[in-house]
Amino acid sequence: EDSSIMSSLKRVAVDSDQNISCSICLEDLEEALSMPCSHVYHGDCIKKWLSISHYCPLCRFEMPTTN
Repeated sequence: EDSSIMSSLKRVAVDSDQNISCSICLEDLEEALSMPCSHVYHGDCIKKWLSISHYCPLCRFEMPTTN
């Protein structure tokens, strides 16, 4: 189930000029995973988050699940 959620996230490159940080760990993003709601996080950060919650940490968008 978790792998299908993770596969629905898009890998995105983040331009270093943009100074975008991961809202989970607050570190700068270079490469990120984008949720369907367009919020971006480090892959490891969002993987851990989605293992306990199926909602975006910022906007509470509910990730579709397979069950």
